[in-house]
Amino acid sequence: MIDGGGKNLSITHLRLDTDGIHIVWSDGAGSQLPYRFVRGHCPCAICVLEGTNQRVVFEKDVPEDVIAVDWMAIGRYAVQFLWSDAHETGIFPFNYLIELQDKLRKH
Repeated sequence: MIDGGGKNLSITHLRLDTDGIHIVWSDGAGSQLPYRFVRGHCPCAICVLEGTNQRVVFEKDVPEDVIAVDWMAIGRYAVQFLWSDAHETGIFPFNYLIELQDKLRKH
């Protein structure tokens, strides 16, 4: 189990599957996030300019066939993905992954 510290948010299971990133949260809820969508919303300083917070890499800029080839826990609050396009600098806090799931549902 990877937990989100004081927010009572934790990942009990994370799987990279053919159709995207599958997450089971500690409350039993599940998230399924398409690879290109997540990669296109990377919060790193390469994709979002530091200082201005202006996004410069969008989903449309990401190869259609991009996948996450591996992942690792970052402390007890985030995960980091290694992408097939060799991008690896984005750290995805758990609350940001939840925001992405909500954004995807509204899309």
